[in-house]
Amino acid sequence: MRPIFLIGLPGCGKSTLGRALADKGYAFADVDEAVELRCGRTVAEVINNHGIDTFRSMETEELRRLAASGTRIIACGGGTPCHSGNMEYMNSTGATVLLQCHRDRLIRRLGEAGGTRPMFAMMEHDHDAINRKIDEISAIRAPFYSQASATFDSSLLENRDEIEETTNKFSELIRTLSADR
Repeated sequence: MRPIFLIGLPGCGKSTLGRALADKGYAFADVDEAVELRCGRTVAEVINNHGIDTFRSMETEELRRLAASGTRIIACGGGTPCHSGNMEYMNSTGATVLLQCHRDRLIRRLGEAGGTRPMFAMMEHDHDAINRKIDEISAIRAPFYSQASATFDSSLLENRDEIEETTNKFSELIRTLSADR
C-alpha cells in the first residue's frame, strides 16, 4: 500500500485526523513527532538551537524514512511540501491530501495552541495577527499545495462525533485513492 501524506496549513487537523485514523487501524506517523523522537527535542527547540535548515533536513530524512517503512498515513508539517523536492517525492511515492479547514476554526485552533506552534508563537488569541500570518504562509505555500492529489475538508474535528464522522469520510477517500493507483 502506498502512503497517503496529509498536508496543509498549521492547525488544519493533520495530526488529529491521523491519530483518529490510527485508532481505526491505519499505520500512522507524524513527521514532526518523528523529528522530535530522533533528536530528543521539540521542533521549536531544534529550530531555535540548530536553525531552520537543520530542521528541514531532518524533516526530509524522516519523511522519506517513514514512507519507506510502509507507514500508511503520514502527517506532514505545514511547510514540508515546500522544501527539498518533498512534494514531488510524495506525489511519486503515494498520494497527497490537502486538508482544508474553515478559516474561523483554523484561527481559533491556532489561537488556542499558544506557543506550541513556532510560527504562531506570541500570537495566542490575537486573531488579527494569526489571520495575517495565515495569509502570508498561504501565499507562499499555494504553488505546492495546489499539486495535491486530493483535497479534504478537515473543519469537523472538534469533538468525538465530528472526528468519527470525518474519519469515516476520509476512509472512503482512502479507498478511492487506493483504487486510482
